[in-house]
Amino acid sequence: MNEHEKHLIEYLVLTLGLAVFAGLFVMFRFNKPVLIYVALFGCVFYMLWGIVHHYLEGRLTELLAAEYILIGFLIFLLLFNVLLI
Repeated sequence: MNEHEKHLIEYLVLTLGLAVFAGLFVMFRFNKPVLIYVALFGCVFYMLWGIVHHYLEGRLTELLAAEYILIGFLIFLLLFNVLLI
């Protein structure tokens, strides 16, 4: 498998995963406690995907892992605040 096919599969997994979480958001749009859990799991999925993706490429550093964790946490905090209104 060449490098382009590998990246295509990895980004396809990310796109499908985020599409599932978007679908869950629509499905449970009237149930705020469930939406908070969906947001949490979606952000954790994003963080883990980013860390695994860079690990498989051999480019993972502590700073890059911290960036994915902080961005994921920020996205969760934003969604959490929106859902509480």
